[in-house]
Amino acid sequence: MRLLNKNTSLIIRRNVPRLVKGYISKFAAACLLIFFSCLFITSCESNDNIITTVNPYVKPNSKVLVELFTNTSCLPCVAANTYLDDINKLSGVTNNDTNVIIIRIHTSLFPGDPFYLFNTKDNGARIQYYNVITNPRGYLNGVTMGNYSSGTWTSLINTQLAVIKPISFLITPVFDTVSYTGTVNLQVAQTGAVNETDLRLYLAIVEDSISYNAPNGETLFENVLRYFLTSENGDPIILTQGQTNNFVYNFTISQEINFRHTHVVAFIQSCSMKTIFGVDRIRLVL
Repeated sequence: MRLLNKNTSLIIRRNVPRLVKGYISKFAAACLLIFFSCLFITSCESNDNIITTVNPYVKPNSKVLVELFTNTSCLPCVAANTYLDDINKLSGVTNNDTNVIIIRIHTSLFPGDPFYLFNTKDNGARIQYYNVITNPRGYLNGVTMGNYSSGTWTSLINTQLAVIKPISFLITPVFDTVSYTGTVNLQVAQTGAVNETDLRLYLAIVEDSISYNAPNGETLFENVLRYFLTSENGDPIILTQGQTNNFVYNFTISQEINFRHTHVVAFIQSCSMKTIFGVDRIRLVL
């Protein structure tokens, strides 16, 4: 940063007493110190919210989020997990399996579930939020799906798949496969009406294809919640229709996780009503 031009500097050297020059030097040094301090703080910021007009690449969609609460010792959970596995395989269970995004939250209903124990804080927060006391327990866009029934669950999902959601995302992850650190650049656009004002943004790391010989007989586990990059209770977010909010999240994950089988999932939920207004996902490593 150049504070003085060449001519001004020359006048100061010839005409200004040495004491004044000393004050100017101290003032300039202080300005530079403040400048670089601010630069450092900004670079460490994990959530940089910049608002712009709607990005045309952030397109509205009808994707839905299914959250299943399950446990590796839960025998009734097997049927519900198999049902969601078939959706994962794009077997044509629903009208558009591709648009069904799944997160499975493992619980402490029976002790010793390794996927619950991997992250009790984040799993526990979702259990408490929905007040889950039985397994399996399914939620579709934040609304309970009732007891497991393939016919009922498919009908509920198909109904929601026909609805364009008012919030959409553009997720861009960058991941270092050596250090297991990364950054998620997230654009959130509100393209439709949302009446609730207590919105929370969630950004999750979800792992697929985990082999484990579970007490209930299951051996392969999909869509397992590993981390929230946001707070486990979501980050408060204020949206305006017609605008895009931009966020940056830095993170580090355990090397136990197979990054090649991992997705980043973003969704926005009303804290009080529990309604989810938009969801999307992308592979961590493309």
